[in-house]
Amino acid sequence: MAMRRVLLVLLFAVILLPIASAETYRISGRATYADGSAVQLDYVSVQCEQSNFDCYQYRGTNVLTDAYGDFTVVIDADGEEDDLDILLALRGETFVHTIDIAKHQSSSEGKVYQDIQLEQDPPPSGVFMGFGCFIVF
Repeated sequence: MAMRRVLLVLLFAVILLPIASAETYRISGRATYADGSAVQLDYVSVQCEQSNFDCYQYRGTNVLTDAYGDFTVVIDADGEEDDLDILLALRGETFVHTIDIAKHQSSSEGKVYQDIQLEQDPPPSGVFMGFGCFIVF
């Protein structure tokens, strides 16, 4: 009976061991427009190239930029995903990020940095558009 219990515990440990080996991988950065202004309150999402099946587990991860354009994408990655390319997408533009487990582990802050600078200019402000409509009337 005791032997059976020990074998059962060992079996569960072997099954759950690969799950426990994944670590939290953080990508932090600042998103800006071409003119350097912050991309405020917009979603940075993880996408994959069509043939990159290893990336699909991260596809659809979304984070919201703050008022300063800062964001942190959090995924679970392990050694098998080292050097895996994922795409960070924002406002229709994509940016390649290569997962670097060694760089992440050696970081004192527990994250890697990648800033995003869009090629597009910021959209016109709704305040000025509303003010212009008021003047016309």
